[in-house]
Amino acid sequence: MRSMRNHFIVVTLVELKKGQQRATIEDPVPLMSNEFVDTRSAFLEKCQMYHWQFDELRNAQHSTLMLLYYLHGMHRDAKKRIADMASKAESGSSAPPVVQTSAPSTAPDSRTRSSKIEMAMQDWSQLLVHANEAAAKETWELPPEELFQRILAQINRSKRDILQEKYNACCDPSANAQARSVFIRVLKRIAESFMSCLLQMQHGGRDGLASGGGGGGAAQPG
Repeated sequence: MRSMRNHFIVVTLVELKKGQQRATIEDPVPLMSNEFVDTRSAFLEKCQMYHWQFDELRNAQHSTLMLLYYLHGMHRDAKKRIADMASKAESGSSAPPVVQTSAPSTAPDSRTRSSKIEMAMQDWSQLLVHANEAAAKETWELPPEELFQRILAQINRSKRDILQEKYNACCDPSANAQARSVFIRVLKRIAESFMSCLLQMQHGGRDGLASGGGGGGAAQPG
């Protein structure tokens, strides 16, 4: 037991003394139920579905952020925004304008970061539109090679190699429709997860631009 004390929570039971009453522990935090963490199997299924990993610090930070994102119900609002972005990308409409600011020191970096996020959102929205169409029409057509390579460049190396291998296998003429359908569904889930994260980053960046612009304007002489 001593050798495993760093791996498990060890509880030592103490026998009540004569005349001593058992204390009642009341938790001030009420119990909360959520489909993601109610059972171990449900949590494991969600981690596999959304590719949440905790093997590295970077993966653990992203997975924890996305888990809290879903636990607080923010994904419901994000789904509506994702649908709007996908429809805009499908119709070829222009991206939303970037908020301008009068602060000269932070404006270039902020615009560069915002433009990178918007470029990434265009790629992921195109992938999401393609996956939705392939699933709706049951053609299970793979995304274009150029788009897929841009998507791979935005994914960590461990997942990049796996997705490239699956893509090459599905490009093989001997690959059946079931294998391609599974791959398209995986791409669809990854695209939804990335779009949610990018939308949150874009929203936070624009809030920072707005507050920074106000501060810069106030600091300038009249």
